[in-house]
Amino acid sequence: MTPFFFNPLPRTWLAILLLPLAASASTTIDVSRGPGLEAKPMEVRLLADLPAFTPDTKPRQLSRFGGDASKPARKATGFFRVEKVGERWWMIDPEGRLYFNNAVNAVRPATTGSIAMKTSLNEKFGGVAAWAEQTTNLLRSTGFNGIGAWSEHKSLRAIAQPLPYTVVLNVMANYRRERGGVSFTEHKTGYPEGVTFVFDPNFYPSIRKYLKTVTTDRKDPWIVGFFSDNELPFPRDSLDCYLRLSPNEPGFQEAKRWRAAHYGKGKEPPQEIANPERDAFLAHVLATYFGTVQRALKEAFPNHMFLGSRLHGRAALNPDVWAAVAPHVDVISTNIYFQWTPPVERLKSTLASINKPFMTTEWYAKGIDSGLPNNTGAGWLVPTQKDRGRFYQHFLLSLLETGGCVGSHWFCYIDNDPEDPSAGRSNIDSNKGLVNIRHQPYTELTSSMKELNDQVYRVMDYFDTRSGNKGR
Repeated sequence: MTPFFFNPLPRTWLAILLLPLAASASTTIDVSRGPGLEAKPMEVRLLADLPAFTPDTKPRQLSRFGGDASKPARKATGFFRVEKVGERWWMIDPEGRLYFNNAVNAVRPATTGSIAMKTSLNEKFGGVAAWAEQTTNLLRSTGFNGIGAWSEHKSLRAIAQPLPYTVVLNVMANYRRERGGVSFTEHKTGYPEGVTFVFDPNFYPSIRKYLKTVTTDRKDPWIVGFFSDNELPFPRDSLDCYLRLSPNEPGFQEAKRWRAAHYGKGKEPPQEIANPERDAFLAHVLATYFGTVQRALKEAFPNHMFLGSRLHGRAALNPDVWAAVAPHVDVISTNIYFQWTPPVERLKSTLASINKPFMTTEWYAKGIDSGLPNNTGAGWLVPTQKDRGRFYQHFLLSLLETGGCVGSHWFCYIDNDPEDPSAGRSNIDSNKGLVNIRHQPYTELTSSMKELNDQVYRVMDYFDTRSGNKGR
């Protein structure tokens, strides 16, 4: 079996940048990992670079949810679901239309401590209700058809013509608070030894209790689905980590029990832990976490999809991590950073083996011309807003080419405000938004986004035709 993790990440960002492109390209962008780091020219593939591509010349007919109404409908259930049609995976919207969830994260009028955002909100919109209406119009006119995680769902859902939305539940984070005794100061991940409390006997009852407090309408057709958490730690050496916990911890006890069962009755586990054993235990961790959440979530929200926990880091694109997660989710969600080009062929191979679609739930680039320091966050640093738009086309084209990506969520709607004292550690001072902190759109970025977003269904047709897939 392939190890759970590929070779360790390269020591330099340049080695990561030099991943092969899915297709040849002629346009280049000077790219770096951050201010003060060496920039290298990287090729991008744009919509205009697709050989023999003919765009739709008039707007495609869409359902009210943003699905492709120009094609025959599939079975309509009144809620979002996924289905493999030919060789391509799709979301199916509540009306039965083929749907690609193209969304933006953190669509909020202001962050907690940003005076500039709150001032411009009142000056430009006069309040949250008008902001929700006009911002939805902005997103829809840019070709987006969804609202991502950490958004102002209540006001955005209340308008006459809303966009489909997703919700992050944070069930493990909620249990951590409920359990107590853990701080980020003491543990970098917020969990002792960098592993979660998935084996606690109180974890499942806690999820059930917590989900009863979630006020989201159980019958709302506009909910695409739920993320259970965001970027939980799933290290390869989870077995070592659990065995370093206190002996009274359920995680330690489960690691000891599992290891004894793994080697069999009458056999003493060796003192040294080998990688195949680590991989097998990590699969057990993943199956336990996702299986537990799935059971509770389907009980509380039987009509809506479980979209996973937004994998990250070395787990983000790992085929064996995906294989362990796949049986328990409707869609695998992953945040992709430090990849200039999504690995199309590797993703196709993984998807063929797990028979489950994926969605990319965070990715972005920051522009030097924004005037922001751009010291925080994981997105690429590029010279201009035009280059941010070029990167958008380049990255999304590869996602669409895989045949198994059913959603893409750009991070995020509004820039960081360096003067906001409430900002999180990775969201302090960077140009991540479609709009700046005064709610003014970056038009060079949004125009490039619109150019591709308006052709997403046509591009999917194009890739299916060229690969011989019958994705419709």
